[in-house]
Amino acid sequence: PPVFVSLVPARVASTGRGKEVLEMAKALMEQHSSTRIMNLWGAGAKSSVEELKALVCTLVEEFFDSGDLAEAVRCVQELDAPDFAHEVVKRVAYRAVEKGGPALPQGRGLLDALRSSGALPDSQLVRGMGRAVLGLADLSLDVPDAPARLDSIADGLVADGLLPASFKAHAAAMAGAIAA
Repeated sequence: PPVFVSLVPARVASTGRGKEVLEMAKALMEQHSSTRIMNLWGAGAKSSVEELKALVCTLVEEFFDSGDLAEAVRCVQELDAPDFAHEVVKRVAYRAVEKGGPALPQGRGLLDALRSSGALPDSQLVRGMGRAVLGLADLSLDVPDAPARLDSIADGLVADGLLPASFKAHAAAMAGAIAA
């Protein structure tokens, strides 16, 4: 972390609001550190972040249009960017929420298949779903029942053992912090 974090006096860092602000700053730094690394080195050492995002958007759209699970898994594996898998998770969750109905279990099925294939590490699944929760306020402008739909996806992932049971409480805390 940047040096300013270590310069915060202990009496401030250990109290209610000071501790809360310091924890939030650390969480934000942690969230953006991989983005900085990818901007410097390029995910998979071959693509820029913008290129990867465009590829992810295309493969997610094609998956929801065709329903071809094997092709979607193959495309994610070809990205060769396991540290960028959280973007795939976020995009799959958002697109499933936007489409609703049968797209919800379809998206969950893709995440399960990616996880089973080894293309989606556990940490990236948790991170991607966390990012989806963080963007829920914006998504709710277009899809008023987005929170319930995303909750449905998360519930299924928890029930299938793909997300830890603690994720729901963590997501509620993140959503509450955003609303405050």
